[in-house]
Amino acid sequence: DLAVAEVKRQGRGKVLTFRESYAATQKRRFDVSRALPEAIEVEQLVLHYQPIFNWRTGTIHGYEALARWNHPKLGTINPDEFIPIAEETDRIIALGDLVLRRGCADAVAWTTSDHAPIVAINVSVKQLRESDFALRVAQILAQTGLAAGRLELEVTESVFAEDHIDATRSSIESLRAIGVSLLIDDFGT
Repeated sequence: DLAVAEVKRQGRGKVLTFRESYAATQKRRFDVSRALPEAIEVEQLVLHYQPIFNWRTGTIHGYEALARWNHPKLGTINPDEFIPIAEETDRIIALGDLVLRRGCADAVAWTTSDHAPIVAINVSVKQLRESDFALRVAQILAQTGLAAGRLELEVTESVFAEDHIDATRSSIESLRAIGVSLLIDDFGT
């Protein structure tokens, strides 16, 4: 059963022989999956900010919000571990809203008299497919006081997949209408 689960996780069409490490991997995934809803609810995840430089001027254009999770019992859980689990379990919507709300609130505090950097936030295709996503973004902007022009949402090129293209297009058009920028992240990967 564990070998079958590992094949499904890695992508079908493979053959695997059971290894003891699969049990540890599946237990870890199970533990992370069970801990994630509470981590989102109590806002256990923190945001770290990576500077985005303007290569022409050498100045900071903004900051990309990166979610990090240090669980009290499970230890440090890297994004490459918890993000796929959030996607698979549909916790990505709540996680994305948390990051968006926190990132926008933090960005408001960065404003100085001569500079208002943007905040870049990664968005899941699942979020864009939600019919009320643009409305939720607008509400978060209003609640935090961040100008829409200071928010850049980053999506992967999978946003162009044919399934749910109408819902995705509708969200993108609505976001652009309120002044939010969208960028393609990790293009070509």
